Amino acid sequence: MLFGFPVAVHTDHKNLIYPTETSLRVQRWKLLLAEYQLTMKYIKGEKNVGADAFSRMQFDKVHDQSPAGETDKIYALTTKHECVMHGTVLRQHQEEDAMLQRNKDTCLAGKNNPDYQLHPYQAAH
Repeated sequence: MLFGFPVAVHTDHKNLIYPTETSLRVQRWKLLLAEYQLTMKYIKGEKNVGADAFSRMQFDKVHDQSPAGETDKIYALTTKHECVMHGTVLRQHQEEDAMLQRNKDTCLAGKNNPDYQLHPYQAAH
């Protein structure tokens, strides 16, 4: 739902902000992100608490439950579909979304609290 709308991104990854010689991996990221109307802002790692907490989250290991010697085969057929959504249709759906409206009202009232609460991810075993 980011496509077609301006988005501010706070990152501690300087290579995404400053046009310097970067690795091919970062160049690929930049190409992918160029499709969106992103405004990138650098925030030093320890001050970017949301990203810092996500990068330090610990996940339970998922154990392979396949019988011994058996390998899983995955077949995929992909077709590229161009998804075009008119802004007025998107706006209508966003206005009908109760959670989004609560968040919007909170932000517009100036009550936005950037105090993050992150919980451990529970993987299915």
